[in-house]
Amino acid sequence: MITLVPPDFAPPPAWLDAPGGFLWWYVDLRDDRGQGAVLIWSFGLPFLPGVVSADRDGRPLAPRQRPSLNVVLYRDGVPDFYLLRTFAPNEASWTPEDDTGTESWTFGETVLTRRRTSPGHRRVEIALDVDVPVSRERLQGTLVIEGPEARYAKDSPVHAPQTREAAARSHHWSPLIPAGRGIGTLRRTLDGAQAAPPLTLDADAYHDRNASPVGLHRLGIDHWIWGRARVGEGTRVHYLVYPEDPDAAPILLGLDLAPDGHVRLADGLEAPLGAGRRTFYGMRWWPEVEIRQHGAPWLTVRHRERVDDGFFYLRFGTEVVAGDGTRGEGWGELVRPARIDLLRHRPLVRMAVHEGAGGNSLWLPLFSGPREGRVRRLLLRR
Repeated sequence: MITLVPPDFAPPPAWLDAPGGFLWWYVDLRDDRGQGAVLIWSFGLPFLPGVVSADRDGRPLAPRQRPSLNVVLYRDGVPDFYLLRTFAPNEASWTPEDDTGTESWTFGETVLTRRRTSPGHRRVEIALDVDVPVSRERLQGTLVIEGPEARYAKDSPVHAPQTREAAARSHHWSPLIPAGRGIGTLRRTLDGAQAAPPLTLDADAYHDRNASPVGLHRLGIDHWIWGRARVGEGTRVHYLVYPEDPDAAPILLGLDLAPDGHVRLADGLEAPLGAGRRTFYGMRWWPEVEIRQHGAPWLTVRHRERVDDGFFYLRFGTEVVAGDGTRGEGWGELVRPARIDLLRHRPLVRMAVHEGAGGNSLWLPLFSGPREGRVRRLLLRR
């Protein structure tokens, strides 16, 4: 299902050509006022229409065939801008980490770089420049995320040979900058001039990597519940993965991430789930999840506002309470791989995806770009 691996266990470049596989890199920033950003740059993102269905039909795509960039901006805890844009294979690139500790990506005019600034310390630099659908505007600006790299004790199970063997056939997950700081400014521009008030961020930040040479829907996962929140001076992350096989045990990962990058794994976790609730689209979810360690409270997660409410993916603002009573806020998500890219949902999912090659849904302006003016852009398009 899923394997936690250290930052130095990077996916091999050959995974770009693994039929049905995927690679994505994730960054989020969030401040105390609910201002924030989420960016996902990827090859073979399973959530794109056509990726999983091609694999189910026996025609799996190589990840390099479906590059994409996802940008979501938040003001007052509410999505203010949304973009999921695909690119042609020749418009995107990935240069794996070299001997200097530098790794880079391009997606159209957007350039992303992660570099080692000192031993155990990393910085991600994002120069964002992407077109806004159904307009002449662009979203431009820079973000810099900096902090210590995730570090595990020498005897941690993440370093065990069997961990690396398992990662080659499962969802390989690696927090990279688990408790960083992000700064930057993003703005919409029109012909080089500012078109709307900018979003300036100075916030807690988190960065991780997800990859597999196998399709997400083939990993035996029924659903997962993930979240990260600032708790005291550190960050607490949970990744609860429940199997399709009702007789198999879930994989419950709990990480305490110190400001200096040290990671402490929580053992003996339990997270029983009740009946839950259903969203309008049929996604089962839990308003509250209690995670216990050896029978004692470890983390209570309260899923508050749903900021992304889809057929297979939910995203929440969260409030958490640690076992010692310390409170925090953050992000959470719930994913059900078996519901990804189903025929009955695909036309609606396409409405929110800006295909760079064209052939987009007529309804794209209602779900993409800035929140303001969506109906006007739809009417202008029609």
